[in-house]
Amino acid sequence: MKLYVGIDISKTSCVAAFLSHENTTKRPALLHFAQSRSGFEALSARMRSLAPLAECTVLVEHTGHYAHPLLQFLHEQGVACSMLHVQERDRRKQKSDRRDAQALCRLLYNQQALGVEAEAGSRLYPLLAPAPHALRLSALTHHYEDVTVGIVARLNRLTAICDEVFPEFTRIFKDPNLLIALAYREHFPTPALLACATIDDLRALRRRSFPSEKQLVELQRLARESIGVKNADRLDGLLLEQQHLIAELRLLQSERADLEVKITAIVEGCREGQILTSIPGIGMIQAGILIAAIGTIANFRRAADLKSYCGWAPREVQTGTTSDSRYLPRGGNGSLRRLFYLATMTAIGHDTEFRALYQRLLPLKCSYDARTKRYRGAKKLIGRIAGQLITLVYALLQHDHEVLAALKEGEEAPTPVLYDREIHRRHRSGHYIPLKHAR
Repeated sequence: MKLYVGIDISKTSCVAAFLSHENTTKRPALLHFAQSRSGFEALSARMRSLAPLAECTVLVEHTGHYAHPLLQFLHEQGVACSMLHVQERDRRKQKSDRRDAQALCRLLYNQQALGVEAEAGSRLYPLLAPAPHALRLSALTHHYEDVTVGIVARLNRLTAICDEVFPEFTRIFKDPNLLIALAYREHFPTPALLACATIDDLRALRRRSFPSEKQLVELQRLARESIGVKNADRLDGLLLEQQHLIAELRLLQSERADLEVKITAIVEGCREGQILTSIPGIGMIQAGILIAAIGTIANFRRAADLKSYCGWAPREVQTGTTSDSRYLPRGGNGSLRRLFYLATMTAIGHDTEFRALYQRLLPLKCSYDARTKRYRGAKKLIGRIAGQLITLVYALLQHDHEVLAALKEGEEAPTPVLYDREIHRRHRSGHYIPLKHAR
């Protein structure tokens, strides 16, 4: 007997709702349990009393890190798990943990037991136990993204302080946050101090021949004529903030460099990393983020599921004659959505088959503006190429997963199939052979 369980998860307590073929006419039974070992054991005991654990399926919402301990426990018990992105609830209905658990349970039963077609945004994603290297990359890539956001925030604030204290500084240093520029700002934080410095002190900070003698003289002239703020109280606060920001920036940049080394070592040592980095537009860090977010490619039954998970599943609106538009709905994994956008822009910006496809589709799908001498509506081609890029990722990873699954005990794994531009060119010219047939 199949048992379907929907669990609403919070920080300290959870609510589980149970539904099976025998009690479809009743309300799902409920169980309140704590986020603890005893609570997880109580959930397991209740599930065993209703059905074998191998016949149980659990659905949870994507609620951040609160679900990780429970999912780990269920995977150890051999329970099949699925995940759903957080849904927008009807404001007319009263929200409670009990109602949320029952709604998840009914949704799981309708889709898996009755085969009801999933609505937009409510498709369930299976959650298989991720590979060991994916677990290692998960924490590292999350920390890498947080560190990168912190670096960008501090760079923006340092730029704002420079514009307020010494706006003419960027005439010599185009980027006021370069290492050499920060060295000058740290030793001479105000235009007055820079104007009074000796030429030997200025030369001691430069690297090689930059800034040149002429530029140093010009920099001192700009400092004497600067229109930056001169209020002592305002300057005192800005200069203290600048000093702290520079120290924090150096620490974060050091952390990011350390994380890049560790992520690169893991990606180079796994088969998925070798496959992903062979694809144009995907580097070591992008491959690490992708591996960590996917966990295992077996979580996705087809390429369309991976597109939806990555946020690159466009919707089309057509009414016959009056409306014909396509757009990307909000949803999916935000990190993967940005990742594939940047990967697509990189791929079409270099000499790749994706750029050749972009150039071929541009005059066919876009209208030419004679005034600006540019094609209009080229953004929709970005979605087209991003979809093909995700399909390529899915095909190569799924093929490698099937090869490894078919290996017998003790048999050595073959070399993974990597992206080959020549094969891609033949596919585009009409000689397409699916990976399954080729194998």
